[in-house]
Amino acid sequence: MSKLLELHQVNKTYSLNQNQVLALNNVSLEIQKGEFIAIVGASGSGKSTLLHLLGLLDQPSSGEVIWNGHKTKSFSEKKLATIRNQQIGFIFQDFLLLEELSVFENIALPLLIGSSKAGLTKEQHDRVLKLLAELGLEERAHHRPAQISGGQKQRTAIGRALINQPKIILADEPTGNLDSKTGQQIIQLLTKIAKQENITLIVVTHDEHLAKLADRIIKITDGQIK
Repeated sequence: MSKLLELHQVNKTYSLNQNQVLALNNVSLEIQKGEFIAIVGASGSGKSTLLHLLGLLDQPSSGEVIWNGHKTKSFSEKKLATIRNQQIGFIFQDFLLLEELSVFENIALPLLIGSSKAGLTKEQHDRVLKLLAELGLEERAHHRPAQISGGQKQRTAIGRALINQPKIILADEPTGNLDSKTGQQIIQLLTKIAKQENITLIVVTHDEHLAKLADRIIKITDGQIK
């Protein structure tokens, strides 16, 4: 394995009602390519802040975030956006699908955002179709999010995260809005694909069953890794 992400003595402070809130306190962490990590902790412990830094959605107040051997502090906003689009897949508890788009279009969206062309190439179109098949969504391809189940919405969100063949997937409570049976199916699917594709998988979760499947569990309390 080789390092994909590193955090060196990272602090993150927010202003709240004229007070400074320390969300992350001197966090150092190394994440290897292909690793499956579960991040656990109570609400307000700093899990989501940590996930945002790992996903290059935010920068630390101090310390270094290193992506693939390069300090992200020197990256332009355009470069950060390109990495997020092409190399990082995001999966959210609330799915965050676009209601006006079909399942096919929601999965294809990162391809369209990252392209200067008006539509998909044949290769990209075929890739979406392949993912639809792997996710068991072929018969739902032209349905809108309002017409499908919670499990199918999360499968669509997984497809969107995978479509650009990312180096890493970050999932924030991916089973939080699902019943236990559907949640287990989703996790089995996600971990299977990540392993097949050698994708680094980082999951923030309260689900003990899910956490136990990880290669490593990171516990965070009051902004510190324990």
